[in-house]
Amino acid sequence: AVIWSALGGNCRLRTHVPVIIRETEAKPADGNNPNPFYQTWPSSQAPLPPNVTVPADTLPPEYVIDFETSSGKSYHIKPKE
Repeated sequence: AVIWSALGGNCRLRTHVPVIIRETEAKPADGNNPNPFYQTWPSSQAPLPPNVTVPADTLPPEYVIDFETSSGKSYHIKPKE
């Protein structure tokens, strides 16, 4: 995948497999996303319609990383080998 950054700043990426970013170092995400444009809920806390439940053991694993971006640059994401 390729992510193009229009504004720059922190990019938080949630995947179901470990990934690497070719152009920069990524780190495990910790706490709230410092980029105010991208505030999200953890998947386990996402709002669901009334009367809908998802058994926890059916959710795939999550890998959440942060990496800094610069305005106008692209970042290539690929699965770790």
